[in-house]
Amino acid sequence: MELYILSHCRFADKALLQKAWNFYQQQQMTMPFIDFLLSKNIIDREQHKLMLSVRSILQNKSLEPKYLAHYVEKYLQLRPQMSLHDWLAKQQVIDHSPTKEITTPPQVGRYKIVSKIGSGGMGDVFKAFDPYIKRYVAIKTMHCNRSSQRFLREIEACGKLNHPHIVNIFDCGQQENICYFVMDFIEGQTLHEKIASGITIEETLSLIEKIARALGYAHRMGIIHRDIKAKNILVDRDGEPRIVDFGLVKMQHVDELTRQNQIVGSIYYMSPEQIDSGLGEISPQTDIYSLGVVMYHALSGMLPFSGNSQVEVMNLIVNSPTPLLSDVKNDIKSQVEKVCRKAMAKEIGNRYGSAEEFAASIANLKSTPRSSRVKRSPHVPAKKQALVALLVLVLLMCSFFIFTMSTSKITFPTISYKNVAILKEEPYFLTAKDRITIRNHSQSYIYFFARKNGKIFTLDQYFVSPQTQELQILAKEVNYHEDWLLLPSHNKLSIDKIERVISSFASRGIKTKKIGSYTPQQKISWRIYGIGEDFTQTLLGSFSISPEPFLVDFFVRGKQQPLFQPLSKIEYVTEGDQLQLRIFAHKKNDYLSIFFKDSKGEVGYLFPEEGSVTRPFASYSKNKNMIYIPDKYQGFEFDHHAGKEHIIVFFQETPIDNERIVAWLHNVSIPLSPQNELSLSKLCSDFKIITITHKTSEQ
Repeated sequence: MELYILSHCRFADKALLQKAWNFYQQQQMTMPFIDFLLSKNIIDREQHKLMLSVRSILQNKSLEPKYLAHYVEKYLQLRPQMSLHDWLAKQQVIDHSPTKEITTPPQVGRYKIVSKIGSGGMGDVFKAFDPYIKRYVAIKTMHCNRSSQRFLREIEACGKLNHPHIVNIFDCGQQENICYFVMDFIEGQTLHEKIASGITIEETLSLIEKIARALGYAHRMGIIHRDIKAKNILVDRDGEPRIVDFGLVKMQHVDELTRQNQIVGSIYYMSPEQIDSGLGEISPQTDIYSLGVVMYHALSGMLPFSGNSQVEVMNLIVNSPTPLLSDVKNDIKSQVEKVCRKAMAKEIGNRYGSAEEFAASIANLKSTPRSSRVKRSPHVPAKKQALVALLVLVLLMCSFFIFTMSTSKITFPTISYKNVAILKEEPYFLTAKDRITIRNHSQSYIYFFARKNGKIFTLDQYFVSPQTQELQILAKEVNYHEDWLLLPSHNKLSIDKIERVISSFASRGIKTKKIGSYTPQQKISWRIYGIGEDFTQTLLGSFSISPEPFLVDFFVRGKQQPLFQPLSKIEYVTEGDQLQLRIFAHKKNDYLSIFFKDSKGEVGYLFPEEGSVTRPFASYSKNKNMIYIPDKYQGFEFDHHAGKEHIIVFFQETPIDNERIVAWLHNVSIPLSPQNELSLSKLCSDFKIITITHKTSEQ
């Protein structure tokens, strides 16, 4: 199978590969075939590393060889900045955490194994037959010396539960070195498969309501699932859901099995507090958030957050606003979106207080008529009806403005950045990680609206009440050129009144406007206005947002070349080549440090020199936001040591502790794991890592 993939993906000439294979078999070699190819320089080290991943996937039977060959070929075309396994997992072709396959006997206990259903994070699941009761069952197995505590915890948790929408466990045991438990066999499909094949809004609401009630029951029993996702919900042939896989369960008032700061669960469905423990403790609201993601996925057919790496996805979950369902799918009603967004609120306290409350909100959606028809009276002419309707609309508008605007003066909120008031006249520069503070100085409610891309809509995730003193907003949450409209009101507005406000904006001169296309390299224009009683606009703050606080370009000059050229055009460097960095900083008062780590694990300073203290960027470039390192005409020269060279650039608002970072770099390997990347972000707020292939002249 390895030969098939090597040939299909053109790792080498097909005839040469076949000749090498014949020789390999004739000599009856004991070394793996891909190791033999590497020793004969038929494939290089990068290809060998990729084929090691291929071998692992084939051994775990995660994917059929012909399909794997197709995905490997696509992977080589795209060249994503992640491993083959992570990329396949991101495409949801294989699981993130393949487990070692268990060699299961034809019979476990009294149960006769029929077929393998699948593999999970802690073991394999089989379909089996119970000869006593004459029925099919599902058996989950694992090696008893491997994560046994979690396995036993799952048995204990499920054994406590008895609910029609939670899978039942009715037997368990041990056979030789295999632990197992027996549960209901569900004929049907996972919710993930059902979403892929198509699911209606009505079906989604019905399923989510039932799952929410089942979670509410589990929470009352002191059990938090922690891994709610579409693949862990089975839907039987009658359309009834079952929650499965309690392998990551947290039982209240019981010692935790997870190590401190260890991230467990499925990345795309994780709550912010599962990623960053500083945001709050794991609670029933953690499951509510994950079920909100399932609801979003089912309604839109898409996951709310995706990225090129696990770290990028985790950062989006913690720091970025949830995309609007209505932007993805046009037929989503605002009431449905509000329920989903409340379940997925970033702040734990802003989510539903319980899963039952979540279920009740969905039940209310289902009971609300989808449309209402008004019959025209046969005794009243149509023209008179139109005049009456217009009069009623005018009266409603007048009563609405009397209701929302009191005779007492409402003051607009003020905007500040790091406790410094924002000047309204000129745009203030922000990076995506900066936060602004909006302070409420009156006993009023403040409603948030956005005007972008020709539309006006509510920003439901933001709301200021009379009891709220301030609200912090992350600049990264603004991902398009847009204006925000802040409307103060002495009274709390209903959903219908808020929708009438949006209708009133256009009639009062606050018109929508189309803004040109945007690319991530551009700065985002963000203006915040206060809306007065007469719907006049008052500018409260103007901002220019850059996705990154700094940009760095890498250039290489060959020892025989007169000019530097972009690193992206160079496959590798050799001894005597020079590396030059060009750095553009949006904030000239921030600090800069650059280090390298080579294939031998040695860490060194590139900028500033070892023993020097970091200084503000402006001290190196007084008139421009750009500098060349080491200078505009020279570069850092590569020595004769071959391997991978890693360049790490750090940038932040406060002085950088270079010695601490060097010590940290000594103890980690690159590429960084998601946990190490998060850890590094706490040492320095912004950083970039680039890897360069360094070969000897002979290679």
